[in-house]
Amino acid sequence: MLLAVDVGNTNITLGQVEGGVLVATRRAGTHRATTVDELELALGGLLALDGRSLDGVDGVVVSSVVPAVTAMLEAVARRRGLPVLVATSGT
Repeated sequence: MLLAVDVGNTNITLGQVEGGVLVATRRAGTHRATTVDELELALGGLLALDGRSLDGVDGVVVSSVVPAVTAMLEAVARRRGLPVLVATSGT
C-alpha cells in the first residue's frame, strides 16, 4: 500500500492507495509541536480504523506546506525503512 499524505496548516489527510486505487482516506489535525513518536502513533491509529497498519505500507508520498511536519514524516518513513517522496514545486 502507498500512503499519500497531504499536510495542510489545519489538517493532515491520509490517502491509502492500493493498485493505483484510492481505497480509504482519513484526516487528523496538524500539530507542529508533536513528536516523531506521536506522529507515528497517530498514523498507525488512523490506518487501524480501516483494518490496516504501518507494517502494510510500501512507500510514502508527501505534499506539505508545514516543513516541520514534513521532516517528521520523513523520519517516520526512515525508521520503517520506507521510501519517501516529498512532492515539491520542482517534483
